[in-house]
Amino acid sequence: MKKNKYILFITGDTELSQTAKDSVRKITNAFEKGLVDIEVIDLIEHPQFAIEYGIIATPILIVMKPHKIEKIVGSLTDIEKVTRLLK
Repeated sequence: MKKNKYILFITGDTELSQTAKDSVRKITNAFEKGLVDIEVIDLIEHPQFAIEYGIIATPILIVMKPHKIEKIVGSLTDIEKVTRLLK
């Protein structure tokens, strides 16, 4: 079974970026260890990924599933919505 790929894109060390990282960390801690691994990419440091992934707003969590890609934009404080996306 192919694992989903999770990427959180942020821009710098802003309050919104930190809130998104904290929200994702809280949510992923509820999952079995190793089940959900999220890569965090700062677009200030790696702007080429904005073009590669078509990012026009941050923070954004992208879930790359075997047959589709899902995205959530914003602080990711809607725990239920983010949890559904990660499953």
